[in-house]
Amino acid sequence: MKRKILLSILAILSLFLITGCEETNTNTGTNEQTNQEQKDEIKENEYAEDDIVNKFITLYNNSSSNLMDQIEKGNIRTKYYGHVLGHSIEMINANSAAAGYFSISINGSNDEGDVDTIISIYKDIVKIADNDITDEKVEESANMMKNSSTMIEEYEVTENIKITYVPVVQLSNRKTNCRIDIHAYNFK
Repeated sequence: MKRKILLSILAILSLFLITGCEETNTNTGTNEQTNQEQKDEIKENEYAEDDIVNKFITLYNNSSSNLMDQIEKGNIRTKYYGHVLGHSIEMINANSAAAGYFSISINGSNDEGDVDTIISIYKDIVKIADNDITDEKVEESANMMKNSSTMIEEYEVTENIKITYVPVVQLSNRKTNCRIDIHAYNFK
């Protein structure tokens, strides 16, 4: 008789343990759903913590055939680096700083063949930085850079875009690296 009571108690306890495990498994499923929802939210800022930099990279990667990759945080909160076609792209959100613009620098090497590549990258970037820019303005500014053997500073492409262009130039002991700096005053 004691044995039957003991077995009954063990059976009841076992049921409670099994039921408790099932509830834990149900909760784990809910936790997995919650974790997935959090990952989906994080995906909104999948490239950068800074909302403006993240927006720029997302728009660029969604519209360009040459994806930006190897994205890294810079030495200040709103500075990031990426690479397009092997060229370093530096992005700084200075909208809330004294500068008041979003800055993108496309860095090339001292190889004159890089000029065409960074100008090609520029064409994609400037269309993201100012979605009102016309194809004519993009081509006009690209041709101006391509045909220039001297530095062009603070050239106003549109009222919202200014560029600085540094061509490959032979100095006495080396060549300069080509670079295009873009200041987007309306990319927020």
